[in-house]
Amino acid sequence: MVSLFKTESHQVDVNYKFELDLELLAEIYPDLNGDELKRRLELIESGVFAIETLIDDAEEAEIAIEWEEVGQDNWSARKGGFDVAYSLDSKASD
Repeated sequence: MVSLFKTESHQVDVNYKFELDLELLAEIYPDLNGDELKRRLELIESGVFAIETLIDDAEEAEIAIEWEEVGQDNWSARKGGFDVAYSLDSKASD
């Protein structure tokens, strides 16, 4: 008897979430007053202020953002766009 192995390589999107509040925003931007922080949060919520800029600013201020994983989408499995390889040795597919 021989064992056959099938390896499917999929594209997976992992989704994360983070709840941004005024308190953390004040840590990232300590030079802004209360009204300016509220305005900045409004700009972020409306999509005017780029999330990438916020993330960069948080990193620069050495503020850790704790992302929570909220799901995965193995979209290549749904669409059939994945690669398949077959082998006799499971180590060959690692």
